[in-house]
Amino acid sequence: MKHENYIEIIDKTAVYPQTVDNFGKAYCFFGLTGEWQEMLIDYKKVIYGSGTALEENIKALGKEIGDVIWYITCACKEFGSISALECLDIISNQEASPYYSNSEEILEMANNIPFATLSEPLKKFYRDGKPIEADLINNLLSICCKYLGEIISEEEGLDLNQILKNNYEKLMKRRTTGTLHGDGSNREEATNA
Repeated sequence: MKHENYIEIIDKTAVYPQTVDNFGKAYCFFGLTGEWQEMLIDYKKVIYGSGTALEENIKALGKEIGDVIWYITCACKEFGSISALECLDIISNQEASPYYSNSEEILEMANNIPFATLSEPLKKFYRDGKPIEADLINNLLSICCKYLGEIISEEEGLDLNQILKNNYEKLMKRRTTGTLHGDGSNREEATNA
């Protein structure tokens, strides 16, 4: 899937509660933080798993990476910082790093992304109306994209274009079935009662 086509999904699926002005910023930040942790759990299963479950774990990891990318592209729009296209380019152009000898080292680095650096500025944005420095969000999103690219390039069976296509199809199905909001990784598969 072309990156430009994937980015179009944001206007179709980024639906946030309107209880607070500019709620999209908080929604994207907390969503990214949560999805990042879910992705790392699936990445651990890929690293330490084996046998027939490995293929299932890689598929689950690809789905979580798709969710993380959705939040990154939404955050780009909400914060008006680095463009979503730039983020997708960082991911797709990332090659296996000469600094990490294996997936466990990538996992360790990805587990230490400084999400907390944005917590205080986000609080002050809502409390005091203080603008969030573009460098903070740009750096955080760039770091996330770098590690996503590392994970994708390290693990056989992961392809960015396929991840984007699968995520796009999942979200469009959720939009059609009215399940954009809710719980569960496969809620788009549920039938409307």
